[in-house]
Amino acid sequence: MKIVTMLIIVSVLSFSASSFPQTLNERVVLLDEQRKAIAVVDASHGATDEIQGTIRDALGRPLSGASLILKSPNETIIGRTKSDADGHFVFSTVTPGTYTVLAEKPGFQASTVIVTVEAGTIAAPAITMASQEAL
Repeated sequence: MKIVTMLIIVSVLSFSASSFPQTLNERVVLLDEQRKAIAVVDASHGATDEIQGTIRDALGRPLSGASLILKSPNETIIGRTKSDADGHFVFSTVTPGTYTVLAEKPGFQASTVIVTVEAGTIAAPAITMASQEAL
C-alpha cells in the first residue's frame, strides 16, 4: 500500500507542476491542495491494521484449532477466528486501539491478553495456554 501511496503523491505533484502558478498566492493555494491530497491518501492507508499472533501450550508447542475472540474495551465482539496448524491467527481490518483477545480450546484453561494496535503496525501477541492435564 505504501507503493501505491507514493505513486499517487508523485502523480499529484507531477500534475501540479505542469500547471505551475505564476503568483505567490497561487503557489500557496496549490501547496495547500497538495497537502490535503497527501493527507487523504495517508488517512485511508492507515485506517485499519491487523493483529497477527501465535498461540502455544506451556511447552511452546503450537496449538491448532484454538478459538480466538477479539473484544473492544466495552466488551463488544469485534471478530472471531481460529488458529491454524502452526498456532498462527489473524484478525484483519482492525482499527487502531486497545483490544482484548480471548483464547479458548478444550483441555486448556482460557487465556486473555491485552493488545494495542497502532496505526501503520501489525500487533503480534504471543498467547500461552495452560493445559488442564499434564502435558
